Amino acid sequence: MKFCKYLILLVFYVFLVNFSYADEFSSLLNQRREHISFFLYDIESNRVISSYKDNRPLKPASLLKILTSFAALRTLGAEYTFNTKVYVEGQKGGYVDRLIIEGGGDPSLDIEELWKLAREIKKSGIQKIGTVVLDDTLYMNINKREGQRAYEARATAIALNYNSMEFKVCPTILGKPASVTNEPFEYYVNYNGNIITDSKKHFYTIDEAKEDKLASLSNLYNLSGNIKYNAPCDTFYRSVSDPLLYFTQVFYDFLNYLGIQTSKKFVASVKHNNAKLLFTHTSMPLKQILEGLNHYSVNVTADHLVYAVGNTQMGKNFDVGLDVLNNFVRDFGCLNGCNIVDGSGLSHENLVNARTLGNILVSISKNPSISIEFENSLPTLGKSGTLKNAHYLSSAVVLRAKTGTINGVRGLAGYIYSQRGRKYAFVIMQNNVTYPNEISLEKKLVNLINNRINRK
Repeated sequence: MKFCKYLILLVFYVFLVNFSYADEFSSLLNQRREHISFFLYDIESNRVISSYKDNRPLKPASLLKILTSFAALRTLGAEYTFNTKVYVEGQKGGYVDRLIIEGGGDPSLDIEELWKLAREIKKSGIQKIGTVVLDDTLYMNINKREGQRAYEARATAIALNYNSMEFKVCPTILGKPASVTNEPFEYYVNYNGNIITDSKKHFYTIDEAKEDKLASLSNLYNLSGNIKYNAPCDTFYRSVSDPLLYFTQVFYDFLNYLGIQTSKKFVASVKHNNAKLLFTHTSMPLKQILEGLNHYSVNVTADHLVYAVGNTQMGKNFDVGLDVLNNFVRDFGCLNGCNIVDGSGLSHENLVNARTLGNILVSISKNPSISIEFENSLPTLGKSGTLKNAHYLSSAVVLRAKTGTINGVRGLAGYIYSQRGRKYAFVIMQNNVTYPNEISLEKKLVNLINNRINRK
């Protein structure tokens, strides 16, 4: 009888503690005017610890990359690689009439990898090339570039450096034009105007000239404004308007460095039925590509992955890839109101709810073939990626999560571990928010989650 009393008291105590924390979450969230969705799940005991309007579809921003990563891992596998194939036609000794680059949609092809590819051509014995053919037809229904910012670059089957380039602006002497350089420097850029070194003013712009015939031929950028004389050099990034031209200019210079003669003539074509395969350049595995995607939230990589999962007999289809993502969303619980229109979360038309993202995180954690690879791709609070400067909790707390931010939207979702090593999945979504309120709420919720999972 005494034992039963103690048991009843213990159950009642546990109920009160859990109710207290649930009430604390609700109390914090109910006083907010923003649209908020929240989900906290104990993976070990398979139960929801707390939730708040978790079935409400909201804009996910880059939290959507959780879905894209999951779809890629499930559909392609962690060891999947992208292949860029190099063919030759009309080879006579060290001369080839046509050298053909067949794009395989490799999102990780950067300057270093292109240099390796050029060196393989040199090692094959080729000394002179008549025409370089770029076959970028693998991707169907190619999306347009969203804008000039690097995060607005478009995915193409042949892509270099995320279809973006770097600008560096450094002050010089007062009253004189600042130094403006671009990387890769093999991509020839022309400038119209100047940024002037000033004693007080510090505001300037570098904008791509309108995409008319003249601008596309000369890679023309307009400079204006001022940089303060004692300011450090600024570095920022822009998407390129013509990815094939960008790739070609850098590639030609690499061939020239290696002593391979070219006519600097290139065409975009798919007809190479009689060509001989020279070699295949293989990307890093998908699990490593995801580390770059989720640590630094690279939008164009996410869209490459949508193409990759949208495989058809005719090629890689973005709309088919979106169907794959939307089917996963339905499979994990969102039957009404959710809609996915890209892989990155950049569009404000994307809608998904916190419970669906939470269910995906739980499913990943329970799948040994992808769980480690996925979790390794996430930034660690206070230590890496987009969470490097987020010091919400003690450094002893392990929290790995994807961040998401677009205008009026902020989110954080991933895994947090208790002091005893118990693993929890959580999702925080905020819409219609303003700075710095959204950061303040996120920090409060993270601290409340940490307190909840470590209660005695």
